[in-house]
Formats: sequence, C-alpha cells, structure tokens
Amino acid sequence: MILDRLLVAKVKESAFVVAVGPSGCGKSSLVRAGLVTALSQGALLGSQEWVIRCFRPSADPLRVFATLLVALLEPAATAVTQMEEERRLADVAAHLREKQPTLPHLVLVADQFEELYTECPDKDLRQTFIETLLSATEQGIMIVLALRADLYGHVLTNRQLGQAIDAGLVNVLPMSQEELREAIEQPA
Repeated sequence: MILDRLLVAKVKESAFVVAVGPSGCGKSSLVRAGLVTALSQGALLGSQEWVIRCFRPSADPLRVFATLLVALLEPAATAVTQMEEERRLADVAAHLREKQPTLPHLVLVADQFEELYTECPDKDLRQTFIETLLSATEQGIMIVLALRADLYGHVLTNRQLGQAIDAGLVNVLPMSQEELREAIEQPA
C-alpha cells in the first residue's frame, strides 16, 4: 500500500512520526501490520535488526513507558527495580544506551495515542509523559504515534510536541472500496 511506504519514508526522515486519521480508518493496522512488519522485514537498511515495541498510553502513561524501557534495560527486573527506575524515567533512555551500547535502533510505537487525553486525567502527568517522549528522541529512540484525528487539536496545544511531529505527520484517510479489498485480500 502507498501509506505503508509513506510511513517507512517518514521513519527514515524523522525521529517522531504520527499517523493521524478518523476513528476506524485503519491507523493501528497501518502502523502495526504495515510499518512494523515492513521494518521487521528490512524495509530500511538494517531495520530487520531494530528493536520495535508497541504500547498504549492508558491512564498511567509514565508507568507503561517505564515498564517498557526497564524491560529492555533489565529483562529480569523485579517490580521494585521497575519502581526505582520509574522515578528516574528521564534518565532511563540514556541509561539504556549507556548500559546496552550494542542495542540496535529502538522504535517505540504508541498506538491509540489519544488515550493520553481520554484516559489520563492528570494534566501534569500528560506533560511529563510528552517531555519524556521528546527527550527519548534526543537519545536516538524513534517514536511513532497512531492518533485519532478528533483529538489532534490536543496534541497541538503543546508547542514542542506539535513542532516535533510536524515533519513526520502522515494523514490516514478512510480507505476506498478498492483499498479495503486489497487490505483484506493481500498479506500485510
């Protein structure tokens, strides 16, 4: 599909990529079955070696993000270790690179990113999570978001986040009948 290739191209260009579209248009499928599969199959030079992890922000996005990073940093980490690491979440990405310098390129996919606004009632927690995502890109971590279009305005209220996603924005439009048939009949 054309959008698969466009997303791959955006990943090559930008550390922050966002697929935005209306509810039910296939953003999650495009990102998970399209982009993640393409990267896993080597769509970009060496991308078959990249570490790709998907998550949903939920009501406690920092805990979800910390758990994801700590699992990469310390696969056998206990809950106590994870809690200690969460308190230093801003340093986890840097520590991850320091402790595992041979870790290949890391791509974190936040599917259903709108949960940050619909599930997380704490404005300060949302801001801290956004700052954490932005600082992760400074450590060489790529961030890919799938976001429902009706909540895109929330993203734009944060100037830094809006600027970060500007270069990596991909609009996902509802599929035509032909595109829908192709998506169903063709393998991802």
